[in-house]
Amino acid sequence: MKKKMRLALFLNTVSFGGVEKHVAEIAIGMNPKRFEVFLICPLELAPHFHLTSEDRYTIFPVKQIEGLSYRPFMDFITLLRNLKPDILHCHLYNATRVGAPAAVLSGVPAVIETGHLVERWRSGFKKVIPNGIDMLISNLVDQMVAVSTPVAEYFINEKRYPVQKVSTIHNWCDLNSFSHRGVSAQNISKLKNELRLPGEATILGIIGRLEEQKGHRYLFKVLPDLIRRFPNTHILVIGQGSLECFLRKKANQDQIQNNVHFLGFREDIPELMALLDILLLPSLFEGMPLTLIEGAAMGIPSIATNVDGSSDVIQNGESGFLIPVADTGTLKSCIEKLIISPELRKTMSIAAMKFAKKHFDMRRQLQKLENLYEAVLARKIEKK
Repeated sequence: MKKKMRLALFLNTVSFGGVEKHVAEIAIGMNPKRFEVFLICPLELAPHFHLTSEDRYTIFPVKQIEGLSYRPFMDFITLLRNLKPDILHCHLYNATRVGAPAAVLSGVPAVIETGHLVERWRSGFKKVIPNGIDMLISNLVDQMVAVSTPVAEYFINEKRYPVQKVSTIHNWCDLNSFSHRGVSAQNISKLKNELRLPGEATILGIIGRLEEQKGHRYLFKVLPDLIRRFPNTHILVIGQGSLECFLRKKANQDQIQNNVHFLGFREDIPELMALLDILLLPSLFEGMPLTLIEGAAMGIPSIATNVDGSSDVIQNGESGFLIPVADTGTLKSCIEKLIISPELRKTMSIAAMKFAKKHFDMRRQLQKLENLYEAVLARKIEKK
């Protein structure tokens, strides 16, 4: 019998979001006949993963490794030496910068990095100083996985990764979970009652952390005029973050608080999406937004800023609209078009579902990742 590959997934973040959900889906989705999976993450993240592990993978909580933290770094090396993984798969730069050298020092045969976004946080000294460090770390990475075409181009053109070292495997969606077939009419009716949504309401949704990146400010600039013109328009604001107090205050000042529903962090995203007529994502930047993929699978027309991976999900004018960043005028006009025309929403809904089924099926994408793991490890063994 062929020996199972020992796969260690590594995160060095402390809040649970789209990237962390992506990693959980890898951990639980790997073929148990081919892989033994370990997930290494900071203590703060571990409780979230315990909810999804289902005995399919083992969680190893560690201290977050910040800066030049010597003791946590050495403890991480010790853990890798004890686990003896065949591959260490790091997610985001903050994991790779410590994971790649730790893997080398602990004798891990292969290192894979996933780039989830274009690193727009790099500016000034943050952009100039790390270049040499980035080059050293990139030499320790055996394969880069980009979640979108723009992310792949960024790692090749800006971070100077060799073309042959970069593979694009798009983010994915569980098409069985994100389907109207999986949400009963009874549950939809119950949710509408819970949220006090009128039966004839046109329901908009914005899903994501309430932070500057997600562009809530621009949406809230256009909501007062939209709601005055279309008083049966309601919007679900799903997520938590530092802007919540500001956005609540603005809704009250603009006297639209009865049409804006702040739902906080929710686990029942498929059920909430089943309520939506229009999905909004006016972000300043993205990697490969899971929300848009899930919305497409649910057949929701989307309006999103034309940033990075959003253009890999939305076919502009066919399954939704791509708009310029911070362009409130275009945002408002696109929302109006979809509110006015149920026929356009229906046409875009069908196109979105077809596109999601073809490009973002989770099982198919995970199969690509499994094959990549085996190819990278085989290549490393051949070189010895």
